[in-house]
Amino acid sequence: MDQFTRDDLRALLGNDKTPCVSLLMPTTREASLGDKTRWKNQIREAEERLKEAGQRGPDAKDLLAAARERLDDEPFWLNVPVGGLAGFFAPGVAHVFRTPLRLQEKVVVGDRFHVKPLLPLLTAEGRFFVLALSMKHVRLLECTQFSDRAWPLDGVPESLDEALFNTDQGETRSRVEHPAHSHRDERQEETFRGRGNKTESAKDGLLTYCQRVDRGLHHLLHDQDAPLVLATDETMRPVYRTANKYPHLIEEAVDGNADRLSDRELRERAWPLVQPPFRQRQERMAALYNQLAGTGRTASDLGEIVKAAVQGQVQYLFVDAGKEVWGRFDPRACSVTLHGTRQTTGDEDLLNLAAVNVLSHKGTVYAVKSGEVPGGGAHAAIYWLPLGERSSKQTISDTSVGV
Repeated sequence: MDQFTRDDLRALLGNDKTPCVSLLMPTTREASLGDKTRWKNQIREAEERLKEAGQRGPDAKDLLAAARERLDDEPFWLNVPVGGLAGFFAPGVAHVFRTPLRLQEKVVVGDRFHVKPLLPLLTAEGRFFVLALSMKHVRLLECTQFSDRAWPLDGVPESLDEALFNTDQGETRSRVEHPAHSHRDERQEETFRGRGNKTESAKDGLLTYCQRVDRGLHHLLHDQDAPLVLATDETMRPVYRTANKYPHLIEEAVDGNADRLSDRELRERAWPLVQPPFRQRQERMAALYNQLAGTGRTASDLGEIVKAAVQGQVQYLFVDAGKEVWGRFDPRACSVTLHGTRQTTGDEDLLNLAAVNVLSHKGTVYAVKSGEVPGGGAHAAIYWLPLGERSSKQTISDTSVGV
């Protein structure tokens, strides 16, 4: 299955070629290849939408050529999960993602990609790290509930041997193994002998190892605030906690020999452990919204939210992931026209517009279930600054993509 990552989101948000076509549909893996037929119908509908928007027929076909090529890719359809399929196409741009999220069937043609349905894969309530640590291996994974990817360990020792003996000082090693108090190799006591016959106990050696891992992780994670889950055995766990300086390491851990678990297994075991912190963070932000009401730092009016999001003034945005509000935004007049439902070819989902602009300006988006938006509506925002303190010099063109 394809992993929709923050890098993919950056690429979609950074696209400046138009028109942009977004194809979204649920997948069922029906024996009759219903998914393939549904995709074919979406391509046909997208071509009609493009022609309605002024595209010539041949140009519309060319723009969707990559989508049409998928129809002949039999292995692709055999590996489509029960969930959803999302395709994004623009001149010179073609991305298709298979996702475990069940997506509503939709074809959107406009000036930007319709990414809001995929935000639950990435947004604030779902991103975390897993540190898999053993004497022989170190792995760092960036995860969501549905995806995982390995981070390169630049500057991080990848084993105990590398941490203790692969040094510029040319330290030499001899290792003496003693009988274990259990049959597990991970709990064997070891004595390491370095330069000058200085002997370190097994505990001291593990502490040095963990300190060097933590020091390397500091350079990788110093600007991150996502929860970190430790996956290691009961011998290493208290030692690493002693060495750890990352402030978002959670108390719970994935127990056992991490080397025996795949990346997917680590993610699946860590996910239940991070759900309470995610819920607490979301509840804190909702409480903050209520606390700041009336101070000039909150908004529930979608027109105000869209204009502020485009200008980079929104720090936190809550949107109902299952709802759409269609309308138009005029960047020259900085005005919003709400239609509720789609009425014309130029309409777009204004919740999607607000979300992508908040993300582009390094704000945080909570794509939540119906009823979880503070205030009880479909959208709510917290501004970086109160109304009177926002820069009057900030303009629509002052945008920079950075998720």
